[in-house]
Amino acid sequence: MLKSHDLLDVIRIGRTAMECGQVDELRREVVGLLRDAFRVEKINFFLARQYPSPRLDLEHVISLGLDKKYLTLFGQRYYKTDPFFKTFDSPKTVVTTGNVIPFEDLIKSEYYNDFLEPQSIHYQMTIYLRSGGKLLGTLAMFRSKHEKDFSLHENAKGKLLASQLAGALEKSIYIDKVNKSKEVINSICPDLPYKGLIVLDESLEPVYINEEARKTIPSLTEARELWEDSLFPLPKELYIQCKQLTERSKQRADASTGGKARILDKNTGQTVSTNLRLINYSRDSGLYLICMNQNDSGALLANHLKQFGLTRRELEVTVLVCEGFKNSEIGEKLFISEYTVENHLRSIYEKLGVKNRTSLAYKVMYLTGQK
Repeated sequence: MLKSHDLLDVIRIGRTAMECGQVDELRREVVGLLRDAFRVEKINFFLARQYPSPRLDLEHVISLGLDKKYLTLFGQRYYKTDPFFKTFDSPKTVVTTGNVIPFEDLIKSEYYNDFLEPQSIHYQMTIYLRSGGKLLGTLAMFRSKHEKDFSLHENAKGKLLASQLAGALEKSIYIDKVNKSKEVINSICPDLPYKGLIVLDESLEPVYINEEARKTIPSLTEARELWEDSLFPLPKELYIQCKQLTERSKQRADASTGGKARILDKNTGQTVSTNLRLINYSRDSGLYLICMNQNDSGALLANHLKQFGLTRRELEVTVLVCEGFKNSEIGEKLFISEYTVENHLRSIYEKLGVKNRTSLAYKVMYLTGQK
């Protein structure tokens, strides 16, 4: 059972962590406080990276009492043989050496004899910081064989700390992303004639949405489309573009990768032009920058074609035909079959008194004063 001083330690560490505004500030503060709370002299604090795939960031560790040479060796080689790496997917929040591997097996391993023993490391306790099932980081504390192993009492203390530190770390990660997104916006977008602006993190969760984009997005999505683990309703075209940018970024050394997409606003019939850019602001992290700008052609068509009694879907098809899209492309954009597109076109031709898509385009140009 935890004693009053243990609870005070947990409260003090949790409160300090929540007051930190930046991730590295939090890690440095927590490492120092854990040294006193658990009476250890060796600690490391790794962050987990979700982009381009979930893993630990082995290059940017905050540590205490550990030789940088061995930290480098760990990232280059020994992490592959670290028995604790097999527990990342475990639901446990605190794991000690005895939970992972019998000591008699550990001391026979190359990992122990070539890596741990030269650093006088024998016992280890790792705290996994998770939020919503997603690993945010790991805290590992070490003791020599001349010291006592981590007790059940300390294990319970670590579990109590895990949830508080995970919440504080998640908050600091979010603040860092927001600050970074503001830097990106200020450096890239001040002169862009956009109406809507969205910045998504590597998990396609929003870190910034301006008011215009907030108003526009709902009319670009059907039934609040949610993709994979994202909680943000992203239009399918943008989701696909973001995934394609990620793949292209993996294959290229460029700091940023861009793309474009056009999406119909189902409420107004306007075409929303979007410019996307993936900005890799560090080796393992990126932001998706989406600038949205509504074309006036859809609104003009909606006004000029009212007299012909076109349905909303027929108006959408007309807009895309006039923008030069093929039937197959129109079907993909509207999530309907090519056969359905052809049926809509036959109805449109009849209502407007034209025979084909060329004459349809000319008539639309005439009605909107473009010819």
